[in-house]
Amino acid sequence: MSVKVTYTGNHSSAFLSRDYLYNGQSFPQLIERSKAVDHDLVKGHVSYWLFDGVRMVYSDLAYREGHETSWKGEMDIVHLHFVLEGSADVSSRHTNRNYVISGLQHNIYYLGEVDMASRIHDPRSRIFMVQFRREDFLRLIAHSSDRLVRFGEKIAAGKTAFLSAANAAVNAQMQSVIHAILHCPYEGGIRKMFFLSKCMELLVLQSEAFDKAEGQPYVYCKTPYDRERIAFAKEYVIRHCQTPLTLSAVARAAGINEFKLKKGFREMYHTTVFGFLNDHKMELAKDALLLGQKNATELAYELGYSSLQHFSTAFKKKFGFPPSSLKP
Repeated sequence: MSVKVTYTGNHSSAFLSRDYLYNGQSFPQLIERSKAVDHDLVKGHVSYWLFDGVRMVYSDLAYREGHETSWKGEMDIVHLHFVLEGSADVSSRHTNRNYVISGLQHNIYYLGEVDMASRIHDPRSRIFMVQFRREDFLRLIAHSSDRLVRFGEKIAAGKTAFLSAANAAVNAQMQSVIHAILHCPYEGGIRKMFFLSKCMELLVLQSEAFDKAEGQPYVYCKTPYDRERIAFAKEYVIRHCQTPLTLSAVARAAGINEFKLKKGFREMYHTTVFGFLNDHKMELAKDALLLGQKNATELAYELGYSSLQHFSTAFKKKFGFPPSSLKP
């Protein structure tokens, strides 16, 4: 295990790098840290969880101007990378390749020897990562799918590798899993078990997503611009989930017509716009009930249901049990 990285760039880079840098340590107990970030060029918060050689990181950062960072060294870590908001250009001098990472996209990568630079374009960046030590990841994917096995062979040889040359869209299932991690209601030893199970679920979902993307060409979202607009529409729905929405309003916000929105959304996320919206609302409601933040009557009103009965019916259809059965 070798993790030796030097950061350069504008002076907030070194300030943030301490939160992102993972040295591959393994702790039997769950370690959780969260800190506010308030620097000259960046503001927000970074949280991480460390257990059994696995590290999860979530950052929600607002940049006051374009943020540039470069880093060089060795990083023997496999990254499950989910960009939830924002975009960045990343260039690798080691492999002579350029990568564009946009909002609501994901990939899995191993860097090994790194000599890279990145520039974040958008004022806000939200990223979720799961990081595995190389040897642990290789044990996990042994005898799995052909794609993962080929990916593992490159990692074992110490080569920089991406699970796919093109990023894929963060689908509704992945977003639900990440949401569950960030709002985990469990405590004690079972909390670590929950996190570990969700990391495995994300790995499976990512592998499945790339296999599907390879075998099923896009019909309605043929261009990267089309897929970017549909991803924007999904983010727009999430941000405005507590206000009345129409397909025409979402399509206008995304800069596409309703036909493209309906067909493209189903093609990318395997559900309708309002099916996704309902699932998202139900996940929010379940977390609020488990944590005792609100009762069912309050949630029915806030989420736009006409009555408590309609909310309870939708909740039971989604989860198989009524909201009244959940206690904080």
